[in-house]
Amino acid sequence: MLSRIRRPTWFTTANLVLGLFLLCLLLLPVVLLGTLSRMDQSQMELQAKEISILVTDIRRYYSDNVVQRIQESDGKAVLTDRYREIHGGIPIPATLSIELGQLFEQAHDDGRIQYRFISDYPFRGRGARPLDRFELEAIKQFRSNPSLQQFTQVRNPFFGDDSYRLATPVLMRKACVTCHNAHPDSPKRDWKVGDVRGIQEITIKDLHTEGGDDFAYLGLYLALVGLTATGAIHLFRRQSARLQRSNGQLLEARHREEAIQQRLRGKVEELSLLASVVGSSTVGVTIADMDRPDTPLIYANQAFYDLTGFDEAETLGRNCRFLRGPLTDPDTSAAIRRAIAKGEPCTVELINYRRDGTPFWNRLNLYPVGGSPGRPKFYVGNQTRITDPSMPMQAGTPQGEPPPASAPQG
Repeated sequence: MLSRIRRPTWFTTANLVLGLFLLCLLLLPVVLLGTLSRMDQSQMELQAKEISILVTDIRRYYSDNVVQRIQESDGKAVLTDRYREIHGGIPIPATLSIELGQLFEQAHDDGRIQYRFISDYPFRGRGARPLDRFELEAIKQFRSNPSLQQFTQVRNPFFGDDSYRLATPVLMRKACVTCHNAHPDSPKRDWKVGDVRGIQEITIKDLHTEGGDDFAYLGLYLALVGLTATGAIHLFRRQSARLQRSNGQLLEARHREEAIQQRLRGKVEELSLLASVVGSSTVGVTIADMDRPDTPLIYANQAFYDLTGFDEAETLGRNCRFLRGPLTDPDTSAAIRRAIAKGEPCTVELINYRRDGTPFWNRLNLYPVGGSPGRPKFYVGNQTRITDPSMPMQAGTPQGEPPPASAPQG
């Protein structure tokens, strides 16, 4: 009887996951306030960065494309912080940043966004306010760490009066250095390009999402999410079955790939064995590249070097005609050229010369490899020294010793 006891049909992994999901939804209001607070902070940070980037780009453009260009072209415009009082006056970058900051603040009557252009070296007579601890620390950090790009402060990030302060460094550019070091009201006259003039500060205050305490539709939302979760579990089951089938297919493909790799390894081992056999052969073996100018040799085995006395540096990259000499039969050489021109194999016996000038009889076998009929990509040559007494040298030459050939000798 006990063997017939089964778990209730509702107790399945999918239903368990659904129950946990619904429980998490019931706990959603608990974490919602914290989430909204973090959203406020992220929004403050985003707006501060956007404004800072905008003002920085405007100031750089003005400095590089207005002030510096006028200075370098000897223009008649006057660069001054009191440009409103002077005919033809143009505001210097610091004045432009300050006035842009005033415009930003005027655009927000509630004072929740503030922009300031601050320096611990203000022009005399400007009536600058004292810097607070955050501003002094920001300037100190930027001057001690040139790679630092921003300095921030967050107050009451979850409850109360939220605020986010972002400070970015104001660096002296070429036009700024020229202006400030010559300005009569400047308290510092030894500025250099790249010095931290001060900071650009953005303050965002009290960015609360309206209606954050209204949860009238939260129950309906949870019900909708619950239905959605039920449908998602059904889809999950279907997708799981598809994934299992896909995994099976991938496993089969992997097995096929492993089999192909095994065959390739076998081919590589076979080619390595063939290369070892050719390299150890007692018969000279050479390969000429028919696609390169003058069909040079691109391979020769040790037997060829032993036969001819030439080494690798003296052989590769050259046409094998360097083995010919005074006793080499012109008709035999012409027969080789004709065979190569037709892309046909050829076997001849001819006199070649070793590196020391000693002639020898060489039995040369040439055969085409690769390419198409009549137009092979390579010619392989086999050279074998023959010393048959019935094959004497021509008159006036020593008997016996003869040199090798390579492929082709056309």
